[in-house]
Amino acid sequence: AKDYPNDAAILFEDIMYTHKEYNEWCNRYANYFRNKVGLKKGDIAVVFMTNRPEIMFAIYGLSKIGVVSSLINTKQRLSPLIHSINIDPGKVFIIGEELIEAFEEVREELQLSEEQSKHLYFVPDTGEIKKPNGFQNLSEVVKNEDITNPPTSKTLQAKDPYAYIFTSGTTGLPKAAIITHGHTYGSSIYWGDRVVGFKHKDVIYVTTPLFHSHAINVAYAASLRYGSTIAIRRKFSASNFWDDAIK
Repeated sequence: AKDYPNDAAILFEDIMYTHKEYNEWCNRYANYFRNKVGLKKGDIAVVFMTNRPEIMFAIYGLSKIGVVSSLINTKQRLSPLIHSINIDPGKVFIIGEELIEAFEEVREELQLSEEQSKHLYFVPDTGEIKKPNGFQNLSEVVKNEDITNPPTSKTLQAKDPYAYIFTSGTTGLPKAAIITHGHTYGSSIYWGDRVVGFKHKDVIYVTTPLFHSHAINVAYAASLRYGSTIAIRRKFSASNFWDDAIK
């Protein structure tokens, strides 16, 4: 954001965020959850959202204050979903409009505490589904927050976790794996520099889900090395792949 403020950081459908805009949105999330909610280093936020810019604002905004995003597989429903959420119970829950019905289906069985129930956040998408009772519209509550970097971003260390990703569950119930700041920094050097050799003006097109290691700890990490651009899609489409690449 400092070196390339006006160049593209994220491409999504017909939307483009510059590095400056992306950083400012991350800071809005960070400052809201730090100053208004009181989240601190080591706290956990459950994030249940498909590929779109808002999931990146959430993950990397929260990472600036040391909060760990528990990235739930968007394909999970019922018992596996309950299991994954309960492995690392969050202090806050950030749920995309597109997955709100899946979350509401298990909400009662999660047996959320009174404090957890105060921090349910709905992230609008197409507007087809309205915000359920008990949720706050996250896009609304953060939009006027401070856009400067939180002071906590200078205190984080490579060993500090910022995301939990989950195994596929093919040989049992899903298990959480830790992604640290150091993991992603190392990946940015390995994949962005040594393997691919990204340059600043390059674009990496990512169709894998952002709850998956490949998307956040390989593809996105690689783009960070020289301030490249990441293009994201909600889900892989073979029929649209080359059209997207040309675009």
